[in-house]
Amino acid sequence: ALVALGARIGLGTDSPGTCVRFDFFEEMRLALALQRASGREAGILSAREVIELATIGGARALGLADRVGTLEPGKRADFVVLDVSEMLPTEDIWLSVLSGGPENVRAVVVDGVLIVENGELQGLDRSEILSELKERLRVE
Repeated sequence: ALVALGARIGLGTDSPGTCVRFDFFEEMRLALALQRASGREAGILSAREVIELATIGGARALGLADRVGTLEPGKRADFVVLDVSEMLPTEDIWLSVLSGGPENVRAVVVDGVLIVENGELQGLDRSEILSELKERLRVE
């Protein structure tokens, strides 16, 4: 209903409190299931629309659509590379993607820089990152 009214709708997660496993694929599937259940109609929201809400929809909601959310010239190259070979086989590639999970992510690229490849941080020191995170989260 909000989309029909022209509202900027994005899909995201901010902590394990909103998605216990911190699995964005799970978050997308939950959004699809909840919308279909509340609308009592399987076609009320498609897998493609859910992925759009998680990409360009989120960018629009945050006012960043001119910089992120789609892969096109002039925007930051932020994306993940997925291995779809073991995902639910279907003619609908969007539904196949939604059937996956973090285990299907082969690479993470942020602003054109490879950050994760095959589950390994690239050019970053994990212990240094965790140390800084603990320091920033320290409650005094």
